[in-house]
Amino acid sequence: MKKLEAVGDILSRVLRSLEIDQRMNEARALAAWPEAVGPKIAANTRAVSMIRGRLLVEAKSPAWVQECTLLRVRFKGKINKLIGAEAVKDITFKVGPF
Repeated sequence: MKKLEAVGDILSRVLRSLEIDQRMNEARALAAWPEAVGPKIAANTRAVSMIRGRLLVEAKSPAWVQECTLLRVRFKGKINKLIGAEAVKDITFKVGPF
């Protein structure tokens, strides 16, 4: 005789297998960037993608890349706290078009 499973348990297992929860956390991390870094840094940077825990952020200038690189551990912690998951493992900065 098979053991009955709750629908919630089955749905949770299916979503994990499809990695939807990971993709949702990645989207939340991108959206949380401005709040995590504050208005001044957000005005000079933008989160553009996240793949396998690595957040890619474009900055207006090399100076902003350098400043943000020094603060990346703090930013990573703030984003993960805001989204309630340890989704961001690292942040990479590069100069990008604005």
